[in-house]
Amino acid sequence: ADDLKRWHKAMIEEGRTLRTATNYALDAKTLFTLAATHGLLPTNPAAGLEFGRRKRKGAVAERRLPFNDAEALLILENARKERKGAYRWIPWLLAFTGARVEEVCQALVTDVREADGITYLDINTDGEGKSLKTAESARRVPLHPALIAEGFLKYVGGLPKVDKRTRKPGRLFPDLKPGAFNDFSDAYSKGAGRR
Repeated sequence: ADDLKRWHKAMIEEGRTLRTATNYALDAKTLFTLAATHGLLPTNPAAGLEFGRRKRKGAVAERRLPFNDAEALLILENARKERKGAYRWIPWLLAFTGARVEEVCQALVTDVREADGITYLDINTDGEGKSLKTAESARRVPLHPALIAEGFLKYVGGLPKVDKRTRKPGRLFPDLKPGAFNDFSDAYSKGAGRR
C-alpha cells in the first residue's frame, strides 16, 4: 500500500497530471483486487486506499478550448524562431495537417512522400515503435502550401533516410527521444511547455 501511494506521488512529481496518476493508481488497485479475489495474492495490498475518483478524458470540466487565431499565430511565429528540428516544425505540421502530436512526433523521413505531384505526410504504423490511436487513423495528409513555403521540404531533404548509427529508418525528428512509454510526443510536449 505504501509503495502504491509513493508511486502515485512520484508520477505527479515527474510531471504526470493528477488525472493520469490517479487513473494509473486506480488501475493498479483494480489489478490487486482481482488478484486477491482469484486467490493469486493472499491479501489485497491496495484495499482501503483512496486516490479520488477516476476521471475520464473529455470530461466537461477538463475540455480544452481551441487556440484562437492570435494564439495560433503566436505559436507559429515562435516556432519560426527555432533553428531546426521538432520545435521548429511540429507546431507547423500540427496546425496545417490536423494530425495528433504523437502521429507527427513518431514520423519517419520516408513518411513524407509524393504521388501524382502531391506531397503528403503518410500517417501509418510502418516502422518500429509506431502506433496509431485507431486503425482508421492511418491516412495521407497533403502538405499545405504554407508548409512548403516555410521550407519544410528543404528540412526533410537534409535528413538521412537511414540512421547511420542504428541502420534503422531515419526519424523526421531525430532530436526527439522516446519517453517512458516509448512515445515521442512525451519529450516534445514537455520541452514545448518550457519554451
